[in-house]
Amino acid sequence: MPRKKLALIQFSRALVPLMVVTFHAAASVMYYFDFDFLGLSVYPLSGGVNYFFTLTGFMVFYIYYKKLAHREELRPYLLQRFIRIYPLYWILSFLWLMVIILLPAHFGVGHETEAATLWYSLLLLPSSQALDPILLVAWSLIHTVLFYAVFALLFLKQQRLIKGFFVIWMAGSLLYALGFIPGEQELVYFAFSQYNLMFAAGIASAWLVLRAPFPAGVGWLLTAAGLAGFPLTWANYHYEWLPLAFDLTTGAASVLLLLGLGSIDLRKDIYLPQALDYLGRAAFSIYLSHLVLLDIFSELFAALSLFDLLGGWVTTLLFILLSSAGGCLVYSYMERPLTSYLKKRLITKPAPLTNRSVQQPRTSAK
Repeated sequence: MPRKKLALIQFSRALVPLMVVTFHAAASVMYYFDFDFLGLSVYPLSGGVNYFFTLTGFMVFYIYYKKLAHREELRPYLLQRFIRIYPLYWILSFLWLMVIILLPAHFGVGHETEAATLWYSLLLLPSSQALDPILLVAWSLIHTVLFYAVFALLFLKQQRLIKGFFVIWMAGSLLYALGFIPGEQELVYFAFSQYNLMFAAGIASAWLVLRAPFPAGVGWLLTAAGLAGFPLTWANYHYEWLPLAFDLTTGAASVLLLLGLGSIDLRKDIYLPQALDYLGRAAFSIYLSHLVLLDIFSELFAALSLFDLLGGWVTTLLFILLSSAGGCLVYSYMERPLTSYLKKRLITKPAPLTNRSVQQPRTSAK
């Protein structure tokens, strides 16, 4: 039986870049033009990346749970995950590196062309020196690569040993988040980051909705609670109503949202307009390219004094629209054709030859 497409989950992928784009656009306008869009400058993050980490765990389990403990499925899994992240990331990184080399006074901060930065950045490896990758948003991909690598172990036969390792890893991450494991080193933080717990929560959410999805009505309530959790978290951070950690509340909101949307998708056949489905598919390109585009637009608007002409509100809304549209172009003309080509070359198996497809030798006429 083919895997059911999760239309609402697919569209929810767009929440991550749209939330992050909005907050980063507000930060850019604040930095360049001292305009505080919607008062967002007081918030450290949107929480969208926390949903991204939780969604990663949900989707990787939903897609591959029937293939776990089958070693022959490991190679296709690794190829698919590689194609999902690295090719587009490498192209955008090299393009941005060229811009930095050509215009260092406008876009460079000094370490992007150093060998250590290039090595860690292009391979998406954690750095003990806490070096920022060439594309700043790629810090989240470094954690994602770790998630994919650990999940890959579940394709092996030694399930008890691997599941035991997974439990120990989660316990260590929880103890580190609670402050019971000391250590300020970057690599210790990376290994036991709170983001690991979000990834595991996404896996648990997928397991739960696959096993017993909530009724559609409950699903809508969970979805509403999850959506409300993000603005409530922002308000709580600002007004300090309750002593709750930002990552804790946005992580909980992400789980509620996935439980709700996943249950609705599995209970009902949801059909979304093509534009919304497209936006969900373009989410990765929007996320990966938006900060670069915001930097370029900010420098351009500053050089041409366009902010003085248009004002803060119009400038910020244009930044959000243009960077999102630019990400959609990256998806249509770079990510989609590149991914399709690589999947055909590296993953798709050639159709077996049949008797009809083998040309029979001609016999000479008597």
